[in-house]
Amino acid sequence: MEKEFDFRQEALGEMLRKARHSCHLSLRELAKASGLSAGHICRIESGEFEIQLPTFVRLAVPLGVPCGTILERAISVNVMHYLQAVKEDPELTPFIPRDGLKSKKAIEERDRRGLLFLCNLCAGLSYLLKSSNPVRLVEAIDFPTQNLKTQFARAAEEIHSTYDSFSRISDLDDLRKFPAQVLTKHQVLTKELVAEAFSGQGRESASAPWAHPKMWRGSEIADVPPGK
Repeated sequence: MEKEFDFRQEALGEMLRKARHSCHLSLRELAKASGLSAGHICRIESGEFEIQLPTFVRLAVPLGVPCGTILERAISVNVMHYLQAVKEDPELTPFIPRDGLKSKKAIEERDRRGLLFLCNLCAGLSYLLKSSNPVRLVEAIDFPTQNLKTQFARAAEEIHSTYDSFSRISDLDDLRKFPAQVLTKHQVLTKELVAEAFSGQGRESASAPWAHPKMWRGSEIADVPPGK
């Protein structure tokens, strides 16, 4: 089984660099404020240097950015981690649209794309359950259809307003074992949503790895209040 997530050192460095630019600080100015050398900061921003937590905090505080939010965005959920669970969950089979497909090859290709789409749903929901600000995170994901984005936005609102840490951990654990149950619970999986994703404008992106949030611009990072 693929590991569940990766920590992207280069993404963390890139977000720190963009946050520094949004604050109109030079490397020397941030070095003076943080007590680190400009060369050290440059290597961190380029992803060449593995940053330690105390060093990260020394950089984040002068930039006025929320540490937790940036750390979250450096975590990349592995979409294919959910493949085995998706394959083994019999409740998911009816959700893959096969209408109009006659050849074995066409059905196999639709099944392959359908499994990847369902894995993306799992990864997208996993991002929301792990996030301190799932409502804002939804805006950083390129959903294949607007209706799917709307459903994820509703799920994010519910998670943000009513779910404590224990509820989130419980759903993340169940998502690894009973994906259909958790996806339908949060109303991000219906036959209509899947069918729409495999038709019209969503057709090409439905089976692509769409669940990963885009990189935030520096101004967007700076706009997020600490703890939000």
